[in-house]
Amino acid sequence: MAERRSVVVLLVVSAAALAAADIQQQAQELAGKAQAAFSKGDLNDAAKQFKKLDDLIGKVTPMALNNLAVVYTQQHKVSKADKTYKKAMKRFPKDAETFLSYCRFGAGLMQMKLTEKIESSSLLKSCRKAVDLAPKNLEALIVLGSVYTLQMDFASSWPILEKAVKIGKKKKDQVHLYEQALTNLALANLRGARPEEALRWSKELAKLPKTEKIYDVISNIRSIALRYDKDAVKYSHLAKEAFANGFKQKGPNCKSGKWSLVSNYTSLAQEKGVSVDLVNEDSAYQPYGELNAPNFAKGVLEPYYNTYHEHFVHLIKFKGKAFLWAPSGIVHIECKLLKTYSMMFPTQEVPTWMEEGLARVKNIDDPVVSTLPMYNSGNYYHWICEGFVRLLWMKELILDKAGGDKYQILVPGPGTRFIEDSLKLLDIPKKRVIYYPKTAEPNVVWKFQKEFVMLDWQAPREDTYGSLNEDVWSPVYQPREALHRVRSFFHDQLSKRNKLAPNTKGKIVYVSRKNAVRMIFNEDEVIEALKEEFGHDNVQTHKGTEPLLDQAAMFANAEIVVGAHGAGLTNLVHCREESSFVLFPMRPHADHTYSHMASALNLHTWIVTEVSSYYYNNYGTVSDAEVKLIVDTVRRAMGKSKSHTKSEL
Repeated sequence: MAERRSVVVLLVVSAAALAAADIQQQAQELAGKAQAAFSKGDLNDAAKQFKKLDDLIGKVTPMALNNLAVVYTQQHKVSKADKTYKKAMKRFPKDAETFLSYCRFGAGLMQMKLTEKIESSSLLKSCRKAVDLAPKNLEALIVLGSVYTLQMDFASSWPILEKAVKIGKKKKDQVHLYEQALTNLALANLRGARPEEALRWSKELAKLPKTEKIYDVISNIRSIALRYDKDAVKYSHLAKEAFANGFKQKGPNCKSGKWSLVSNYTSLAQEKGVSVDLVNEDSAYQPYGELNAPNFAKGVLEPYYNTYHEHFVHLIKFKGKAFLWAPSGIVHIECKLLKTYSMMFPTQEVPTWMEEGLARVKNIDDPVVSTLPMYNSGNYYHWICEGFVRLLWMKELILDKAGGDKYQILVPGPGTRFIEDSLKLLDIPKKRVIYYPKTAEPNVVWKFQKEFVMLDWQAPREDTYGSLNEDVWSPVYQPREALHRVRSFFHDQLSKRNKLAPNTKGKIVYVSRKNAVRMIFNEDEVIEALKEEFGHDNVQTHKGTEPLLDQAAMFANAEIVVGAHGAGLTNLVHCREESSFVLFPMRPHADHTYSHMASALNLHTWIVTEVSSYYYNNYGTVSDAEVKLIVDTVRRAMGKSKSHTKSEL
């Protein structure tokens, strides 16, 4: 939430501050060399020049040290950057900009979930001191409030950010900081379980000149605070268009600096060196889910869509034209961004170095089959239902055919257990794998010199049900055929190992979210009540730490799955047709990822509306009456679900 700066800011040092005019001239020359090196992306030389500059003028100004720390940050030398900032703060204990720079740096690490790299108490102390030294500095207030938000201390962040908004509204010459203050305040309220306040502040944002970031934030807020909100969808589309149209950076991947957005894969086929093939011609646009209307324990959620059109799935081949950057793998050819299905909130994906034109090219010389793009590439759901799906399809279309052995395979990583286990199941040797980092490399854009092959899907433009086009979360709903491919693959793997049980009757899996957001504080009582009612041997608890195939077996052998929205429910993809799924919904229940999955896989959905949680909150302690309602709902679900016997398998 804090706006990260990585561009070098050169401060003019007055002659009075230096011992002699010739020292000032040397300082300006060194500063110029450092700026030039940084602008060219030569970070090693930039660091060298700033070290020399600090030796020359380090006793009178922290400028060189602060900029040296920025360079270290760009190089991902986090420890060096941390030590350099601390050195500057110790040397200049009354310099507000130095403390603000360190606070900005720490907030950036927190955004990237690198909190182990920095002491949170030391960071907060520095942020407070920046405000103490410059109480009217708008950015200092914004960054302090954002650090509180990132530490989930919302009660402290709200008043600070409200003060920043009040000050910023009066500063006509700092509109960008006013926008940042409003953005951070709105998102702090969203994360802090005050959706009404988030919506109120997003309306203030909507009064400002529209930018891709404003569209993006408004869409993000409305996607969580409201159900089936057409404005959330509209702002999401506007954000993507503005993102591409407003992207003016020149570089090796766009020499003109004039970017555009490609939103239709059919039109992409007109590009030289690009081929596009529809791979699901028989199933594209076909309806599914008509017979899977949800059942409600008591209270009914209206509307609740359960019928969908199948996506259009395309195989896209680029010959020496494709580039890839950002954590999710944003794909583009020269000056044209692809509106891939995983591009939900694009401005969250822009590395600071890309904004500042510091991109360097990493050439990949082998032909590549890609499991990206992928929203949140380190997440279990997104790997199984996006990355792994692509890999299964690519094996059939390319890898297992003559000549398929020439391709390397691009996956997120390394070091993610469920990804590594997936590759082993497919007998893919490590020598064929290229790992794309889950956090963007500094200054790096990947260029594929030969063939780059990707698989992606698009929702139909004509959506007669509204279940995709009216739902801003639909970009994470996969094609029905994709989910069936995953289920078939894992069922085959389980059958080969004699792990697919001949009978699922009475078997229940409870999906735990202990110590995670959206947890039930007394879930042990819920599990015990289920065991007492249905038998201790019939109820298993899924924790998410089990090996990949064990998780698949647990769900494939269950008649009923019970749980709250979260990555653990990804394993519904392993459930057999006409099993049942009992869901504790969100409040408001805006994200229908798992209800869509149930419709696609022909599962019965049961919704316990009375047990609900805000997206960024917890279910709390469920009452005895609510525990009884959960048990009763599971009993009703058993009466409707189809348990599988050996003869049917």
